[in-house]
Amino acid sequence: MFRPFARTARFILRRVVLFLVNLLAAPPDIMGIQAIRCFLMRVIGFRVGADSQLSENLYVYDGRHFRAGTRCRLGSFCRIWDFSAIAVGDNLLASHGLTLISGTHFLDKERSPRPAPISIGNNVWIGINVTIVGPTTVGDNVVIGANSLVLGMIESDGVYAGSPAKLIRKVDTIQ
Repeated sequence: MFRPFARTARFILRRVVLFLVNLLAAPPDIMGIQAIRCFLMRVIGFRVGADSQLSENLYVYDGRHFRAGTRCRLGSFCRIWDFSAIAVGDNLLASHGLTLISGTHFLDKERSPRPAPISIGNNVWIGINVTIVGPTTVGDNVVIGANSLVLGMIESDGVYAGSPAKLIRKVDTIQ
């Protein structure tokens, strides 16, 4: 009896917090508002590090499974489906339309849900309209080109693009 009520209350709280966060959208250089928005997201369990920026029209499915390091920037219309763990390192720059999906289904008759964690390393730059579907690991110092679909393992120090994303070239360091 209590469990369905608690789930409903948590769902409503999440929607209210997301509404407020999106209502308080402001230019990224207004760090005071960004800090308030990040604080509100922490209420639902969404963890972002210091000096992070959240752009407008953010959608988060649950919030409790998302962790990001410092100086992470999520562009407009970012959608985070955190069915299981999503871990992001420091200095993420994600353009508009990023979709992170950390779950999939088994191919059984019931199509049972399967957790599929996503891990994104440090110093990653993600282009516009990229979709990352777990289980996926993205290494450090990676650039992912626009409109890419990322599945599986993305090694460090490279530029990737396509659907599915493939290595375009290796780089010594990302400038």
